[in-house]
Amino acid sequence: DPANGRQGYERYCVSCHGADGRGVVANAPDFSRGEGLMAPDVTIAQTLRSGKGGMPSFLGILSNTEMLDVVAYLRTLQR
Repeated sequence: DPANGRQGYERYCVSCHGADGRGVVANAPDFSRGEGLMAPDVTIAQTLRSGKGGMPSFLGILSNTEMLDVVAYLRTLQR
């Protein structure tokens, strides 16, 4: 659910990835250009689960459903 995903994104992701998904820290993907969004939903959710590079793991912070909701929201940022 992208609406639920937006809440999670705004709480946990916006400080590094920006309100519009363009990324505000070094090496953050530009979601508005589709960077990092070519993978299947479960693969992107696994990145949220385990972390990657400077991004922390959200295991124990977000449920699996909430992670998939965040992925659904990320896809709405692509232009």
